[in-house]
Amino acid sequence: MKLEFEPDALVAIAEKDLSAQNRGQRTSFHYGGLLGSLMFEVPSDPYVEKVTVTRDFVEGKAKALIFRNPDRKPVELSSGTNENQGDNA
Repeated sequence: MKLEFEPDALVAIAEKDLSAQNRGQRTSFHYGGLLGSLMFEVPSDPYVEKVTVTRDFVEGKAKALIFRNPDRKPVELSSGTNENQGDNA
């Protein structure tokens, strides 16, 4: 999955950052709030290929652009064993 930020989105993030600093707030809170909804929605959808963060998303006016590919095959996670370890145990 690819996460992409449009240039205007980065400007909007910087503007919010400066505004928060001028009010004496910690800026790390804003990033978690900004991407928080995506952190729950995107990993559970195996068909998501790309998420684009726009200025409107940063400003709370729209959702992030999520591009899905219905032909994408979900990646299977390993069971924790490493088949490439060899017989050196």
